[in-house]
Parts: sequence; C-alpha cells; structure tokens
Amino acid sequence: PASGIASDVFTRIGSFKYRDCPVVRADTMVEINSDNVVLDHLWLWHADHDDCGTDLPNKGPSDKCFSKHGIVVNGRRVTSYGLASEHTPKGHMLVWNGEEGNVHFYQSEIPYHQEDWGAKGYAGYYVAPHVRKHLAHGVGVYIIAFELKESIRSAFILPKYAQVYNMFNVTIGPKALFRNLACVDDTDTCYQTEKCSPMRCYRAAFPFEKLPPAIVQELKGEKLKAEQRAKREKAKEGSEKRKETKEIIRDEVLGVLPVLPEKDGIHRLASSPLGHAVPLCVGLLIVGAVATRVTTFALQWRTRHVSSREWALSEELSELTHHAS
Repeated sequence: PASGIASDVFTRIGSFKYRDCPVVRADTMVEINSDNVVLDHLWLWHADHDDCGTDLPNKGPSDKCFSKHGIVVNGRRVTSYGLASEHTPKGHMLVWNGEEGNVHFYQSEIPYHQEDWGAKGYAGYYVAPHVRKHLAHGVGVYIIAFELKESIRSAFILPKYAQVYNMFNVTIGPKALFRNLACVDDTDTCYQTEKCSPMRCYRAAFPFEKLPPAIVQELKGEKLKAEQRAKREKAKEGSEKRKETKEIIRDEVLGVLPVLPEKDGIHRLASSPLGHAVPLCVGLLIVGAVATRVTTFALQWRTRHVSSREWALSEELSELTHHAS
C-alpha cells in the first residue's frame, strides 16, 4: 500500500514581473525520501521563457536562476504516473536513487540556452549505478537545437539491470544533438535508437541484463523486512493512539477537579466534588442493600405467620365438624 500520494504538483524556477523579476534558485525542486510513495502528474519547470525578457531566441533573467535537479527519488518502491522535468541547467533533470522504482510516462526538455550543458555529461533521465531494479515505460528527452555548442552524450543514463521500454529522444532544429539514446552508467556501453521519423527517434527497449537469482532473493528479503517493519510501526502507532486517547479522557476528567499541587492524586480526588460524591453513592448503595434485606425478612416472617394461623383455624374447624357429627 502507498504511504503517501503527491498529485498535481507544479514547481517553477524563474523570473517574473509580479515579483519584480528576481533571480531565484532551488537545488532540487522535489525530493522524495519516503518509501511506497505514488506520484501523480508532476510538472517541474525551470522557466525557458518569462515576462522579464527571456524567450526562445533571447537569454534573460530566468537563465541566471539556479536549479540542479527537477526531482530526486531516494525512497524505495516509488511509482510515478505522468512526470515532467525541464530545463534544469546544473545537473541531471531526474535522479533516481531508490530501488524498485516505477515510472509510467516521463518527458523532459534540455535547457537549450545553456551552451555548455552537453559538455558536462548531464542526462535528462539518470538512474544511479547502485540501483538493481528499476522499471519505466514511455520516457522521452528532447532538445531545441539552437545554442548548445557540444552534443549530448546520452538522453538516458541507466544501470545495467534497468528495464526501460518505449524510449524516445527528439531534436527540434537543423542538427542532431544526441550521440546516444542510452548509456550504461559511466561506461562506454551505449545504445542507439532503432528508427527515426524524421526528428523523433525511438527504441523499443533498453538491453538490460537479467538480475542474478541471489539479487532477486535479496530484494525479496528486503521487501519482506520492510513490510514487517511497517506492520510493527503501524501496531505501535495504534498503541500510541490508544494511549493518547486514554490520556485525553483522563485529562478531561481531571480538568474539572481543583488543582492542588501540594497533594497527591488520591487527596485531590477526595477533596474534589467527585470525591465527595463517591461516599454518598456508596452510602446509598449500603442503605439500599439493608432496606432490601429488611423487606425480604419481613415478607418471609409474614408469610410464615399467616401460614401458621391458617393451619390452626383448619384444625379448629375439623374438631367442630367432628363433634357436630
């Protein structure tokens, strides 16, 4: 089950007139550190145009703003539906560090105003080398080819076990800028697209290596431990909530009592209105019990007395009847 959902999230780095065109920054727009989170429709945007002078052919104040990553995922088993990260000039636009991530549709655009972006080895989609299990469907990186001086090494940088399907790169402009579609980490193992039509280039799947059985078992064991830990935490949370409820009830009851710090709880209770009411209730219970006992005794005595008189009358009547006959 998901531990949290982030839905319809929009972030923006840029200069705009309503704030007097400031130069702003954010190292990372969104960072996910929790496990089992679901992301639904996130658009993480460093402005490539604004109302302060930045637009497609012209550099402006938004180009002076700083951002490094659109999103960094550190949590395990994070699932994303509909994710876009664009124009971060100082790093990979997506960084995925967590195990067992799932991505369903991803789109990013290279910051085309940054002339040296391609020379720094950044990628639109980066999964860390230590990640052993990652799954993605329908992912694309594109560039408007105007000002980049050097081509981009790879649209995607992936570990060898990543399973990525339906991959695209797109170049809008006169020249192709992606040397590779996908590369394995920092190695020389890279893969090209399978077909282009004409500026959109496509590959059906990243040629991943199958996970060794030992790693599969290790991941299963880690998942089982995480589920057991989550159950313990949930049980502990339930226990704490019950304890908290009891404390609230206790505080509500004691809240009507006079506060006498120099006395302990027993004396405080005895001197309170509730403490005075307790002996009265006990006394009423004792009186009721005694009255019940007395009433029962009286009824029993009366029953025995009436029965004795009825027997004597019966004997007298029998004797008179005998003499008369």
